[in-house]
Amino acid sequence: MKGARISRRKFVLAAIGAVVAAAGTFAIVTRRRWVDAGSASLVPAKTFIPFGSGDYRVFLRSPSDGVIVALSERCSHQGCRVVWESADNEFHCPCHKGIFDASGTPVSGPPTRPLERFETRVQKGNLEVLM
Repeated sequence: MKGARISRRKFVLAAIGAVVAAAGTFAIVTRRRWVDAGSASLVPAKTFIPFGSGDYRVFLRSPSDGVIVALSERCSHQGCRVVWESADNEFHCPCHKGIFDASGTPVSGPPTRPLERFETRVQKGNLEVLM
């Protein structure tokens, strides 16, 4: 099999690339942890409130179904910080005029992906967000 041989250099570079990719995936997976966001009863139902921990900042809301929603403050287009406009019931991105509805779905502007959603849970009355 003459054509199937691979040079030692290409093999080593491919192996290094695989190790770096695996390490990066491991770091991303293990980086997230449950963060205490305080009393779940203080999360409003009709508007969003901001909450942050480390590099992560989210908006929190407790809709009528009882499952607390945590949406990223970062626009899915280029990462600018979005603002909750309660009068419009929308998130506005000041960088490129992107607009998201209350569920985080883009409704206008350049964003095509929704705002990132973070998992939430309530433990002994306290809200925890997986960040």
